[in-house]
Amino acid sequence: MSPSELPDTYPPELQAAWMTKAEQATGRTADDALEVLRADVQKLSDLFTIGRPDGTFPDYFADARLLAAYGLFFFPQAWARTGWSLAHAIDFRGWKPSRPHVRILDLGSGSGGCGLRVARKLSQFQGYTIELIAVDRSPSAL
Repeated sequence: MSPSELPDTYPPELQAAWMTKAEQATGRTADDALEVLRADVQKLSDLFTIGRPDGTFPDYFADARLLAAYGLFFFPQAWARTGWSLAHAIDFRGWKPSRPHVRILDLGSGSGGCGLRVARKLSQFQGYTIELIAVDRSPSAL
């Protein structure tokens, strides 16, 4: 299965919400806001890969521009990767929750992309209730 074969797509309402955050954080609209956030996306990418700080990890969600950059660039990636894995388990392996009340605990959730994706995918099952608990050390993330 390829990512283009996923059963559903990234919700436009999420994209719109992140774009609104970007416009608010930069004071610019649409493409201008994206251009301003380009350096912030690079900063986050470096932080996640080559620029790991010693001992502590900064609360990048406390910075409105970094949060917006994360939401527009990294949140959709987390959504897609999680969706692909779930589609594999559910659609191709026939897995489904064993109990009608499903609790999802997303530790280190950040902005919640993975947990929200799991909850949305599992909501396809009729007769199940889904509870998502997202926990992160950054109050700004939630």
